[in-house]
This record gives sequence, structure tokens and C-alpha cells, in this order.
Amino acid sequence: RTLACLFDRSCGWVYCGDLVVSPTVTAVLRYENPYQHVASLRRIAELHPERLLTGHAMDVKKPAGMLKRKAERNEEAAGRARDLDRQGWPTGRIVEELFPGQRSRDRFHSWLTSGEFSQANFVRACVDKAPV
Repeated sequence: RTLACLFDRSCGWVYCGDLVVSPTVTAVLRYENPYQHVASLRRIAELHPERLLTGHAMDVKKPAGMLKRKAERNEEAAGRARDLDRQGWPTGRIVEELFPGQRSRDRFHSWLTSGEFSQANFVRACVDKAPV
């Protein structure tokens, strides 16, 4: 599965659907790859869009800086998840470390989506899909 983004050069708007849920590191769907997200965020930032519209009602003017920061945060969180996993930390504890104070919201989203969307998926994907 892939996420499609549309860029309208005539007005400089990009429609990114679910690629950007928030400007911070977020949970992901079970099949998603955080490393592909980082690459996509950077590609879109390089377009220097005038406006970003998401599938989650975000409307960001001049979003290139936000997209670059989100890519950096995701990359840092992915590296931290891999490091903690190598140290033997269980997934739940890594989630608590990367997403402090968000447990109840994550549990709700995980329950609502039958486990398809969760912070644990982010951690697992960071470990399982790490570039070689």
C-alpha cells in the first residue's frame, strides 16, 4: 500500500491525505513504513508548496519547514526506537519513552482501529523496516 499526495503546481498546493496526521511523531498503520514517510515528507518539502491540506483537516501555509521538522523528528524517534530495542526494551516500554503521556489516547485509537493504528506499530516498523 502507498500513500498518494497530489501537488497542484498552478497554485502551489499539496494534498497529502494521511501522510501528515500532525506536525509531531505519530502512530502509524500496521503496514506503514516510517522511513518511507520521512523520504516523502522531504520530497514534498523540496517542492516548497504554498499550502498543505491533509485528510485530517490540517491546513498549513508555507509548510516546508514543518515538513522538514517532522521528517527530522520521525527519523530521530526511529533511531531511538531501534537503539532501545537493541538494548532489550519491550515494545510497550519504548512506546512510553517515545510518546510520554499519550497512553490513553493511543489505546483509544488502537481500540477504534482494531490495532491497525498505534504507536506500537510505529516502534515495530522502526525496528522491522530499518534500512540496511
